[in-house]
Amino acid sequence: MYKKIATLFINFCLLSFALASNGTGKIFGNVKEKESEAPVSKATIYVVETKQIVNTDNLGGFSLELNPGVYTLKSFSKGYDTTTITVTVTAEKVEFIDLYMPKHAEQMDAVNITVKANKNTELAVLDIQKRSLNVSDGLSSEALKKAGDQDVAAAVTRVPGLSVEGGKYVFVRGLSDRYTKTQLNYMDLPGIDPDKNTVQLDIFPTNLIDNIFVTKTFSADMVGDFTGGLVNIITKDFPINTTTAYNISLGYNPNMQFNTGYQMYKGSALDAFTLGANNYKLPVDPLVKSPITIGGNKELETLTKAFSPVMGAQAANNMLNTSIGFSHGNQIKKSENRIFGYNTAINFSNNYLYFDEIILNSFRKNRDKNNYEMQEMVNQKGRRSEFEAATSALLNGSYKTKKAKLTATLFHTRNTNKQAAFYNYVSSEIGQNAGQQIAKNILYYNQRNVTSLNINGNYQLSDNKKINWIVNPSFSKNLEPDMRQTFFALEDNNKITLNQGNGAGISRIWRSLVEYNVNSRADVELKNNFFKKTNTTKYGLYGSLKSRDFSIYRFEFRDLAPSNYSGNPNDLFTNQYLYSAESGKAEGIVAQNASSPSNNYQASMAIAAAYIQNETQVSPKLRAIYGLRVESANMFYTGVNQSGQAYSNENVLSTVSPLPSIALIFSPIKDVNYRFNISRTVARPSFKEKSLAQIYDPITDRTFIGNLDVKQTDISNLDLRWEKFGKEGQLISVSAFGKHFQNPIEVVAYKPESPDNFQARNVSQGAVAGLEFELRRIVKPLSGLNYRTFFATNLSYMVSTVKMNPDEYLGRTQQARTGQTIKDTRAMQGQSPYLVNANINFQNKKGWQTTLSYNVQGPRLAIVGMADNPDVYEKEFHSLDFNAQRTLDKDKKWNIGIRATNILGSKRIMYQSSYKAQDQIFQQFKPYTGFIFSLRYAL
Repeated sequence: MYKKIATLFINFCLLSFALASNGTGKIFGNVKEKESEAPVSKATIYVVETKQIVNTDNLGGFSLELNPGVYTLKSFSKGYDTTTITVTVTAEKVEFIDLYMPKHAEQMDAVNITVKANKNTELAVLDIQKRSLNVSDGLSSEALKKAGDQDVAAAVTRVPGLSVEGGKYVFVRGLSDRYTKTQLNYMDLPGIDPDKNTVQLDIFPTNLIDNIFVTKTFSADMVGDFTGGLVNIITKDFPINTTTAYNISLGYNPNMQFNTGYQMYKGSALDAFTLGANNYKLPVDPLVKSPITIGGNKELETLTKAFSPVMGAQAANNMLNTSIGFSHGNQIKKSENRIFGYNTAINFSNNYLYFDEIILNSFRKNRDKNNYEMQEMVNQKGRRSEFEAATSALLNGSYKTKKAKLTATLFHTRNTNKQAAFYNYVSSEIGQNAGQQIAKNILYYNQRNVTSLNINGNYQLSDNKKINWIVNPSFSKNLEPDMRQTFFALEDNNKITLNQGNGAGISRIWRSLVEYNVNSRADVELKNNFFKKTNTTKYGLYGSLKSRDFSIYRFEFRDLAPSNYSGNPNDLFTNQYLYSAESGKAEGIVAQNASSPSNNYQASMAIAAAYIQNETQVSPKLRAIYGLRVESANMFYTGVNQSGQAYSNENVLSTVSPLPSIALIFSPIKDVNYRFNISRTVARPSFKEKSLAQIYDPITDRTFIGNLDVKQTDISNLDLRWEKFGKEGQLISVSAFGKHFQNPIEVVAYKPESPDNFQARNVSQGAVAGLEFELRRIVKPLSGLNYRTFFATNLSYMVSTVKMNPDEYLGRTQQARTGQTIKDTRAMQGQSPYLVNANINFQNKKGWQTTLSYNVQGPRLAIVGMADNPDVYEKEFHSLDFNAQRTLDKDKKWNIGIRATNILGSKRIMYQSSYKAQDQIFQQFKPYTGFIFSLRYAL
């Protein structure tokens, strides 16, 4: 079936449409010394006809955007003769030129005018990628607009070797989130998920983004704790001219919007504006002790009645998804050498989601080893309604002089997710509480906030010396207040009870994570000519301080005298069922503080680093980049386990890691690079992993047990890449990579007999290797003077192996089926064997632009099985999206668009797999096909 779909997709791709270009042409150039072909940095390029002036970057590169015509370009630089060249600019075309400047000529005065380079186009990103010292891939805001992506998580799926888990967490080259680093404007972001090491990328709307760069190799001037990739999100900078834009979009999913099954619970009117968390705060002292005396205890009655009576959902309206945005920016010239620019943007959105085909099952291996089929333990089916709200704001300001630049960027984003779910749970005859049927009602609220202030500057001390610095305080908060669970037991006599012995009961949980980050770095860049070779030497210091406060408070509600209930959770907190002190009887529902000190911890991490790196132009066609970074890391922990063992600001991790790197870039001909990179990096355990914490998660019904013995992982990396850059954004590249892990960290079952308890542990070693291929090509048979069809695809193939720890290997051996051979190795958790991305874009001069995008990742190991619990895999998800846009007026101020998502109607499926057994669904939900209508007005 999927082969037919793929064939149809390719055929359909060749007939799709896209947005017109602006009719201008682009010039990308390199200024080189005539004798050695070494790059000439800070040269001035002067366009005689238009009087435009740009300066070359540190690698001698520059770019210009001009109307069609013939132009004379002159280049000036101290110590070089003036060079003149004539260039013909054609609409919608890109010209690549080289200017060669002879040395020791009479110096001519340069014109002191600064023109800001445009870095958010696809061509600019490819040019940066070509000149990069590292293996990297990028996405421009221009590319994001073409695809119609709403957030960064959706956008990065089109980068070679990248996949996204749960719509939030990025995996690079199949490696889990622990090996991925996320930065905002070149500095680390604080985490907002206690279970993850990376940042949730769905919180960043794409219309605040200029570029997204994914760096896959390490160099000494980068942070050392990433291995798969470093995702750097660059927010919008100020524009060359005054710009103002308004955006509005409406989303519609026929299976979600205006659905009569949609239900939501009463909350605060501020929920729609991402400000409702305070209305769900814990109404009592979190350390309050449950009263011992029952009969006639007024204190117990007061404690119980302090909680909100809302425990269930009711029918509600789920309207169209909406999104609105506004942005404004400008550049103000105070003089020829002083420029101030600013950019502001704000976004707001509301989304309604409804899933009515949810399956949450659990299977185990048959106790009879001759029987290969798995036995059902739990069968759960249900529905879930969600309401999402998001706000984000960006304020950026820059001040530039002839020799200096100072920039400050304030970014804030706030997201709310509100859920109401109902599941019908049935335990099998072999499961716990055999044959028991439970009606589960779950209400969930989550608010995530990130605020980041990035202040950076650079100063040109001389022609050959420059200093750069960044200071970046940031703050994040993840609040999950008043998670309410009501589980009714359906007894054989048709009674509805809260019998805890049968798995029923009421619980309410408050979970909070607050994290602060302060990062800073300073770098000095020197240019010299040691041994008659052009060298760029960089050295610098880096410091980071991160602190986290994590807490969980849990209250359970016990039925003192079992009653027969209506099955409506909202009836439970009425006087009919609540405990009354006045009655003097031990009956009714009472509150009990079930919080555990082991669920709470405080932790901090201090990292200090120093590095030195040198780039040498070995020959006109060969560059060598080599350096050493030394990082010192210390982690401090405060917490207690369930046995009472406690630590107070204990140093639980102390390492000093030398991290060398060597890279060679060979460019035998124009626009072709051969890259070689070898380096060493690290992966450190998270705060929760390196702890005494024993944390029960009510959402997954699992317990995580911290491990103070878990060690840092050391990784050796090898990368090879060949890349060829063509005109008009065309590209072809082939990459190969390999990684060896010493003491890799994996989350595995705590014991064979406790499969629902998990712990982070080191296994002795692991390895991953892979190939990547990328192609961006104009489809000439479907392109002409007035229209263009552009095809892009990237493919990744990866293999991995991890040596199991002794407990896991023993459990698998003991549960081996007849005829099954158990090896002591397996695939790495989270590893996809392949990734495929493809898109085709059509654009014409009438203002049409359409893009058809396809993405799939191979099945990957999601949860490592233990003993008779089979492995859980995430099934491949075939995503096909379509986006069309059109300008409505001659001045291109008005733009309309429509986007269709999940056209194939694919389902999100996780399944359990065992030797020779039929795969069984572990988890399933269906996103359905959705539509988004947009309108944009720009001044």
